[in-house]
Amino acid sequence: MHKNTKSFCKKVLMCSLSASMVIGGFSLPTLKADAANYNYGDALAKSLLFYQLQESGKLSEETLSRTNWRADSALKDGSDNGLDLTGGWYDAGDNVKFNLPMAYSSMVLGWSYLNNPKAYKESGQEKWMLHDIKWANDYFVKCNPDSNTYYYQVGDGGKDHGFWGAPELVETKMSRPSFKVDGTSAGGGSCVTGEAAASLAVASLVLKDSDPSRAALYLSHAKTLYKMAESAKSDAGYTAASGFYTSYSGFYDELSLAGCWLYKATGDKTYLTKAEQYAENFGSEFQGGDEIAYSWTMSWDDTHMGACLLLAELTGKDKYYTPIENSIDCWNGKLEGSNSVRITPGGLSFLSEWGSVRYACNQAFIDTIYLGLDKADKAHKDGANAYIERTINYTLGSNGQNFMVGYNAQSPKNPHHRAAHGCWSNNLNAAPENSRHTLVGAIVGGPGSADDSYKDVRSDYQANEVACDYNAGFTGACAYLYEKNGFGAVTTPTAIEKTDGEEFVLKAGINAQDKNNKINFVELKTVIENHTAWPARVTDNLKLRMYFDLSDVIAQGNSASDMKVSTTYMQHPVKISSFKKSGNSGLYYIDLDLAGAEIYPGGQSECKCELQVRITAPGKWDYSTSPCVAGLGGTSNSQMSAPKGMQLFEGSTLVLGEKTVDVVDEPTPTPVVTPTPTPKPTPTPTPTPTPTPKPTPTPTPKPTPTPTPEPTPTPSGSLTAEYSVNDWGSGYQVLINVKNDSKTTTNTWTVKVNKSDIQIDSSWCVNIDETGDYYVITPMSWNSVLEPGASTSFGVQGSGHVNSTVGITVE
Repeated sequence: MHKNTKSFCKKVLMCSLSASMVIGGFSLPTLKADAANYNYGDALAKSLLFYQLQESGKLSEETLSRTNWRADSALKDGSDNGLDLTGGWYDAGDNVKFNLPMAYSSMVLGWSYLNNPKAYKESGQEKWMLHDIKWANDYFVKCNPDSNTYYYQVGDGGKDHGFWGAPELVETKMSRPSFKVDGTSAGGGSCVTGEAAASLAVASLVLKDSDPSRAALYLSHAKTLYKMAESAKSDAGYTAASGFYTSYSGFYDELSLAGCWLYKATGDKTYLTKAEQYAENFGSEFQGGDEIAYSWTMSWDDTHMGACLLLAELTGKDKYYTPIENSIDCWNGKLEGSNSVRITPGGLSFLSEWGSVRYACNQAFIDTIYLGLDKADKAHKDGANAYIERTINYTLGSNGQNFMVGYNAQSPKNPHHRAAHGCWSNNLNAAPENSRHTLVGAIVGGPGSADDSYKDVRSDYQANEVACDYNAGFTGACAYLYEKNGFGAVTTPTAIEKTDGEEFVLKAGINAQDKNNKINFVELKTVIENHTAWPARVTDNLKLRMYFDLSDVIAQGNSASDMKVSTTYMQHPVKISSFKKSGNSGLYYIDLDLAGAEIYPGGQSECKCELQVRITAPGKWDYSTSPCVAGLGGTSNSQMSAPKGMQLFEGSTLVLGEKTVDVVDEPTPTPVVTPTPTPKPTPTPTPTPTPTPKPTPTPTPKPTPTPTPEPTPTPSGSLTAEYSVNDWGSGYQVLINVKNDSKTTTNTWTVKVNKSDIQIDSSWCVNIDETGDYYVITPMSWNSVLEPGASTSFGVQGSGHVNSTVGITVE
């Protein structure tokens, strides 16, 4: 969510007119405005679906019947204050719940239902409109736990905007504080409590016949919140939303608006009297003038035009009609105002680069309400009808580009929206290039200037921002046009999608191998990546299965239990099973169980799990016939590939790999490579919109000729060390395995290597120090503890030549 800051210092400005407009002999651009070209019912239905895709909390069965890429989220909201503040809508493409724009949006939706109920009934969308109204207002009830408290925000806007990830992941990434106001001048938030009162009062009117008990609950809380707003008459406590949803217009507009709705809901004229009194504080169009402001249309911040509409309806007074009719003229280019409203060549009345289509649609909604007023005159009715149709048609593509996601082929594909993007690296500019989900029904910001220019680029948050308040006015205007044009059949939309088949990624390579000496081994590096998006989720129950061919090991009189499995690097703790026989002769597998390891699509490190394991035979072993080894190359980024003989399970569900695995009859020769040093990854946070730096590529290993020496054991009490040397003439590597042969756990270990035998240039998985004639090698924190019978491997590398025998001790 990115919002502009609208100054309330009014200046007299000359209305800038596009080349296609003429004052006096007024004309508009020639547009394709035939209503038959637009499916208002389809657009209405999709606009309502958008709100379900914004839902927070435990999703209802109704919502889950419409989407498979959203799920329960933010289930701990309010727990910092001992409350249940789950529910409501996420504001925009972020994961914060801002109650001021949320209440404004739900108020407009409820007003639209009251204005055009037949549109929702005939389109089959009444169920979904009522669902949306209840979802928001049930949340507002939770936010008002007592007569002097209202929670107006959940989530830290600054921290939240530093995370580019789906809402299902946000609680894993950060805490979500809740913020409140009260009924005092020092702690008040009259703008946000007043708007919530308005929304709840409208909702009580919507539900008074179909759900009277809920309607009564809403009305009770509306009265409480209105009393709080009046008692405080202050926004001093409304601070957490500063910079995001600061109320520049103050709170008198909300107090007047809510007073009108409470009068309509209760019949108590006290509320109407108060509404008129508060209206005396509305700003003027020009500084020092007495005309009520009209050029800046209704919005989440400034609702005085909505109050004028209601006061005109309830009192019939001309002074409330005048600003509405002035706004109709202004947005049609017939009247100048202090805020320049320019009509683009394509037909958009342009007020601001921040959500230009949103503001135009808000004015269209105002016009729909004006058309129902008793004293609305013909000239302004004609102007209102022309404006509504021109604006909604523009939004739906009359100029060649529509601004509703999922409406047709012209629709934007890449809104500025975390969940819709489906990214896994915490970077809005990173893969995938195109959003993985269709954010059905969302209205994007639109052109950033009065020339109709627009680009469908996710990082352009002015043009491609979406938000609850961006849709509200459009929904109301669409309902009006659907009813005005004779209804028509509507297919209820859905956001059920096929997955892209890439929710999990598995790559592997050969880190080291020896099939020439008496003791054979192969060391594999695997990287699992969680790219889940249907829905995005934290996985803590992954299991990797590797299939090996042990036929020749068994033929030599050995058994699978004679095979040794050791780890050289584990990004997360892993439990490795013993070898288990598969159904095929000679085929065995091991499971690497990552139970408890939280891997999620929330960053370059967070989405990955790297595992390095060494499999050692008791003698000769042709491991190249093993399904999990066949076809693998080295371990650089360019060499690693998807293994054919591995399976990845999420719980008991196979999510990657073939259902059946067979022994490879004729394996593809695999080049012998040296181990690739792999330091423990460090997560790199990526605040939006700064791109995340790419990780440093893994150095390409040098080719490794056949190792000459046999692994040499070096006993030292309960700890033993085995090593093997790979010498290619100009350089060498020594691979060392430390094992705990005792019956007790050792918490650390130390290896000493004689400097006269070796020159160490680099190492992996250990720390290297020098003391006198020795290199002193100590473990990292993650491989220091060795259970009885457990082992760990590491390596060192040097240049030149090395003797076949190296002096190594372990303690």
